[in-house]
Amino acid sequence: MGFKTPNLLTMIKQGSIKIPIYKIPKLAEILKINPAKLLSMALREYNPDAYAAIKSIFNYPITDTETKILAHLQTNNSYNAIDSREELQDYLDKLEVRLK
Repeated sequence: MGFKTPNLLTMIKQGSIKIPIYKIPKLAEILKINPAKLLSMALREYNPDAYAAIKSIFNYPITDTETKILAHLQTNNSYNAIDSREELQDYLDKLEVRLK
């Protein structure tokens, strides 16, 4: 995690200190969990008023499935060539199969 001393992890685990917000992406990677969910949990606990304001502006964090769909769309530009509803449905059906 890049902490100067290992006892910081123990203190986080015990709840005596908070996870630094800038460490959340790395911690989520290590724990193999959605970083948006971990950030949401931390913000909700650390500063409920700020969390409520952010949530009201940006809505809820995206789901793991939505994250996979976005990653696929960002790396595969084939969806740009879709001209009809039928082509869109075909593309979404193929995407659903790939995500299973």
